[in-house]
Amino acid sequence: MLILIGKDGRQKPLLFPITSQPPTANSWAIEIPETEARRAGLYMPAWVIVDEFNSDDLAASWAIEDATPLGRFSRKFMSRIAAAAAQAIRASKMRSVPRQT
Repeated sequence: MLILIGKDGRQKPLLFPITSQPPTANSWAIEIPETEARRAGLYMPAWVIVDEFNSDDLAASWAIEDATPLGRFSRKFMSRIAAAAAQAIRASKMRSVPRQT
């Protein structure tokens, strides 16, 4: 999750999918290194897809009952994810995937 501050000053979390399936050739993804996967409690192999996201209001979310992290990535790896997401945005490849209600 990356948190952006909207024009209205409210926090907007971007929730990027993590998958164990190899990304398709046209997908923008970052492979999660083994050290980061262990730190986050994930199985290997794993990728973060950075060209699609969901967003939610963490304070009022019905989908997220407990916002306590299950694991985390290092700041260095999160910076890598943020840079890749920014690159996808600049290339007009980023898309929001609607949440199912």
